[in-house]
Amino acid sequence: MAVVISVLLGLCLFVCLHVMVCRLWPSGSPRLILLAGLSAFSLLSSEILVTLLRGIDPMNWFAVLGIESFLFVFYFLLFGTLIRSVSVTLLTRLLGMSDETIPFATLLDEYARSTRFEDRISVMHQARLVVLSGTSVVLTPKGRRLASIAESLAAVFSAGLEG
Repeated sequence: MAVVISVLLGLCLFVCLHVMVCRLWPSGSPRLILLAGLSAFSLLSSEILVTLLRGIDPMNWFAVLGIESFLFVFYFLLFGTLIRSVSVTLLTRLLGMSDETIPFATLLDEYARSTRFEDRISVMHQARLVVLSGTSVVLTPKGRRLASIAESLAAVFSAGLEG
């Protein structure tokens, strides 16, 4: 139980520090070195806590290290996906448009510099996140839900979505 408590408190510390840093110093960069530093600080805090709760026990240290490292990697992937994913960015752009259909040319103008745009629209169409209707793109209910979730999570970090 001491390992679980230590890991949960370490993760809470990490997420709170990350949200605080993102809100105090917003940036378009995912700042992976900052994330690594915050995760190292939180891991050290968890290791100290498990030692205070259970004494010196290398098995507890390795358990905390393994569990927390796995969860940090998952968090890094989730955060990176939210902040840098072309698909998520496109979906939230579509969600923010007032019309139900958006001319394909409007999206193309915004992403003219990206060579990945047309491929990404095709992938989102195959995943049933958008429907191609002639020269327009329509957000499906599934795409709308995903975009809303992504936008809400990104707002927690005061991060703009840019893919």
